[in-house]
Amino acid sequence: MKGFTLPQVIALIFLILIGSLIIIFIINLLPEEKPNYVVYEKSDKPEIILNGGYVVYTEMNKEYEELGAKAFTKDGKNISNKLETFIYEENRLRSEIDTSKFTTYRVFYSVSYKGKITSVSRVVKIIDTEGPKITLPTTQTISVNEVSNYDLQSGVKVTDNSGEYDLKYDNTLKEKVGDYIITYTATDKSGNKTVRKRLIKVV
Repeated sequence: MKGFTLPQVIALIFLILIGSLIIIFIINLLPEEKPNYVVYEKSDKPEIILNGGYVVYTEMNKEYEELGAKAFTKDGKNISNKLETFIYEENRLRSEIDTSKFTTYRVFYSVSYKGKITSVSRVVKIIDTEGPKITLPTTQTISVNEVSNYDLQSGVKVTDNSGEYDLKYDNTLKEKVGDYIITYTATDKSGNKTVRKRLIKVV
């Protein structure tokens, strides 16, 4: 077999180098293949855990019970003593929750640890689910002559935690001897209703 001359060897090496450069250039033009997994960045922000739910309902004119929250670092250290609480009503900062009116509050719990801040909130709604309380006199005995002027609201007391209610009663008294059942119905502005009955004897 006839051997290569020096110029032929140099030309062959040159062609190999040029080919390698072309292949590298083509590979660099291909789109980079992304991994088929997601890498999550570990956060070192503290964590806040609410005591109770994210929505709390409190009865009108009843004392609000603050359930509070707990705060922990990512390594489990309790930093609840660093918690701060802020109360807002319609974007206005309040010093406390007033249960004497129908409204909604948002309570924010915030904690700062090593420059990292975490905040969570709870909604507090003031509601009225309790019906009015009706206090009736004991069984009354009146004469036939007293029926026409007898006041069926005399001695009847109604209270409600909202302070607003409507009282209605049926007047079945007659100027005739007998036992009469009078029904009283008290309804507050939330629609809660209480019904009580009393006995009046006509002699």
